[in-house]
Amino acid sequence: MSMQNSYVSGALVLIALIISGCNGQEDFSDAILGGPIIDSTIPDPNFDPTNPCSPRVVGNLIDGGTVKNIGFTCGGFFGNTGDTGLEDERAQNRFVCPLNSTSVTFFIGGETERVELGSGAFRRAVSKNLTAENVQECEFDDGYIVGRYDADGPYLYAIADLFDGPVRSDVVANAAPSRQVAQNISALLNGLDNDLSDDVITINDEANRLVFDSVVAFPDFDVPFVSFVDPIGIAQNFLDTVEANVGPGAVGMLPTEPEVQARLIDANERTAAGIYRFDLFYSDYILYHVLEAAIGSTPPIYKPEALLSDFLLTTLQANNMRINPDVTDPEDPDYQDVIPIINDVEFLPYAMVDRYGRMIGGGAFDVARFVQGNSSAEPPTSSRVDRLCPSEKPLYLTLDGSASLNDNLQFSNMKLYPLSGGGDATISGRFIDGVAYSNVKTDVVDSSTSLTDYQLAYTSPAHDFVNATDKSLIGTTLCGADISGQIVLSYRRQGLVMPELDSIVMNSFFGAAPAILELDYLARADADDVEPDTSGIKSRVTVHEDGTIMTDISPPGGDGNTGLAPGAVAPGEYVIGMISSVIPGGPDPLAPSYLDDAQINIVVFNYGPTGTESAIAKYGSHFRARFLPNAACSANVLVNPADETLASSAYWFDTYDITNWLLTTTDLTTNEERYQALRTKAYGYIAATRLDCAP
Repeated sequence: MSMQNSYVSGALVLIALIISGCNGQEDFSDAILGGPIIDSTIPDPNFDPTNPCSPRVVGNLIDGGTVKNIGFTCGGFFGNTGDTGLEDERAQNRFVCPLNSTSVTFFIGGETERVELGSGAFRRAVSKNLTAENVQECEFDDGYIVGRYDADGPYLYAIADLFDGPVRSDVVANAAPSRQVAQNISALLNGLDNDLSDDVITINDEANRLVFDSVVAFPDFDVPFVSFVDPIGIAQNFLDTVEANVGPGAVGMLPTEPEVQARLIDANERTAAGIYRFDLFYSDYILYHVLEAAIGSTPPIYKPEALLSDFLLTTLQANNMRINPDVTDPEDPDYQDVIPIINDVEFLPYAMVDRYGRMIGGGAFDVARFVQGNSSAEPPTSSRVDRLCPSEKPLYLTLDGSASLNDNLQFSNMKLYPLSGGGDATISGRFIDGVAYSNVKTDVVDSSTSLTDYQLAYTSPAHDFVNATDKSLIGTTLCGADISGQIVLSYRRQGLVMPELDSIVMNSFFGAAPAILELDYLARADADDVEPDTSGIKSRVTVHEDGTIMTDISPPGGDGNTGLAPGAVAPGEYVIGMISSVIPGGPDPLAPSYLDDAQINIVVFNYGPTGTESAIAKYGSHFRARFLPNAACSANVLVNPADETLASSAYWFDTYDITNWLLTTTDLTTNEERYQALRTKAYGYIAATRLDCAP
């Protein structure tokens, strides 16, 4: 009896997280790192998951914890999470698929007899190791460290993603048809887990064997929850059979409906957590908002006005912001840029979503208008772009305090306001695979044959794009504009944010009380200083066991924010960051290295709604750093997460200060004066000392 189709699987939404770098460092670029060994859309038939140079797709199934020993199949390859792939992938219970697989299907059972739980579609990717000559290059030695291989992901799947992939279904807040199936899948997975003390849901081998050998009837997911968890029902009989064959304690108990719903909500929030970047570029604006209208479409599809997010960045990189504008080669010793090119994306707008669904964000925006010539002074063959905001400079906007993502990742109250002046900007739509799509044709010259951005991302998604709910659009009344229906060409998630944080590490360092840090935003006292290492603005923050980072400003001087329940925010405080990932120092929790060598990575975004700019220190700045919990009390405990030696400083970046400086400053007219002022404001080193430990 084959049970492969006993449950019709839907594709899972893929929340794209970029793989952690070597030694646990975090890469917050938005590149998709995977790709084919050859120029082909066929998965590698000789895929070897134990070879770090085999391009792959990796990720996890999450439901109140990472699911271990669940079967998966992709591109003709079969495996089990926790038992397939490289050492680090097995330790993190990853699924591991050949890169050009278009989907992964999870199941209980074996290769020939199995019950499928659902499938997920993968976005197209290009290999970081694929040369211009289409040759796959990969260097590998015995010094392999976490994350050094060619991979796309990791992708995270919540149970709510099983039904209409790659979009997420709301299986908690309404009575969607998928609700009872999602609850029943979650109930069975958690019932098969016999250890509720950790963050891993382990499927016993016997459960897979029973299905593979067709020994016992498998429960039907498409029944009311009360019937599914009936003490004499098929689901309980399945658990009882596993325990009878293995021994007492081999499985757990079927959870209650409130427990299941809490797990579903928790998995949704944790897999949505991340950093999201607004890429509304001038070049895309010209191509999509102007060219289509200019080539004579009637009526024009795109309006000649648009909200953009790259004006601050291009302003900082302009020649008149350099001391020597004629020197354009970054390798020339006389080339002096305000910001290093490697850090340029840090000056785009960002939003942070934490593991409780709380959202903060902000950054520099402006409104541009394309003007076609229509006079003798400006003939039709000429054109220009007018910047509509005051003094033709960008404005700093901040997200509304109620902005959030709902259970199916649709935008809720996504409004951006200037800190002074009128107007706002609104974003509608939803995240699909961590990306906002507008379903726009990619070739404006020949739109009859081109694909949309959504069609380019997925080869055969289960979900047909629905403009009414899925189409991401921008509207704004800023700077005298009246824009509606502007397409969103790039609003995407980036960076690694682990949904689960190792409970042993977190409890050891933060269980008794939060860590209290005094942050020091070091800067250049003078633009000619080699390093930005002069002590600057200082502030207190607390780091909590659930991964939350919040201000510690009330009462004046701070009180340590002790005694808070998970997810709670102390009165008068603001959530400004989170622990993005925890990597234990080894596989054995009893070994001293498990804690001594643990790596804790944090992100801090000093953002808040209008009215908080004076309360939150270093408002509008952000940083990413490695937190060293074992450092001496008087030592700096924040270092650069990209430095494997942990010897270099992490950077902060400040868009708010320099945006306001550009807007209000008119008397600094020479290149050197601009350079001097901005180089002391744009970025610096972040340092911190512990205030809660005894010397």
